[in-house]
Amino acid sequence: MKILKIAFPFLALLPALALTSCPPAASTGPVTLFSETFENAYDIAWDTSSALYTWSFPPLAGLTGGNPSGSGSYAFSQFNTNANGDLYTNSLKYFFTTDISPTYVRFYMRAAQTDKEGGYVALWGPNPYVAATWFFFGNNGQFYARGSVVGAYAADTWYKIELKNIDYTNHTYDVYLDDALVISGQTINAAADAFGAIALYNIDAGSQFYYDDILIQQ
Repeated sequence: MKILKIAFPFLALLPALALTSCPPAASTGPVTLFSETFENAYDIAWDTSSALYTWSFPPLAGLTGGNPSGSGSYAFSQFNTNANGDLYTNSLKYFFTTDISPTYVRFYMRAAQTDKEGGYVALWGPNPYVAATWFFFGNNGQFYARGSVVGAYAADTWYKIELKNIDYTNHTYDVYLDDALVISGQTINAAADAFGAIALYNIDAGSQFYYDDILIQQ
């Protein structure tokens, strides 16, 4: 009696099939909507049309307080030459390509003095660009988030500011100073349901403030 031998070519594929795995799932981490490190002067195309300021990019190694974020080598300095600044005209500003609704904002700030108002970081609502919320150093040694006092500040000291839990329905967010929650439920202008621009400016003539590592994520 003859025994029939039947070949199964597909068996040769089994080892290869066994080694095939599904690709990893896509990352669900935060998406960066805006970033400015000031490592290459300006990383992005800011509107620098204001003639009010002297802008420079000093090495962090030469500033008291060292490196605030632990990365990079340069900061951004904004000095008022002879007059008061303002939000719309005399500021360093950037208009987002499209309106954004981030859930997280972070930046570092430093004042060269405690008796002048400035160091503003202002987020505008969509066109016509109403002021949505802002942060600044007061001329009384107090630091503010919109109209709320964050706390006292010292000259030549870096501060890390974070906006978390941004709620566009209730128009609120939480403010963190150097990783500690200092204000819960700070308000946003009710007319702003997104952000259309960011601006940096000083108020008092002769004031100097520094910025570093601005990050906006969703």
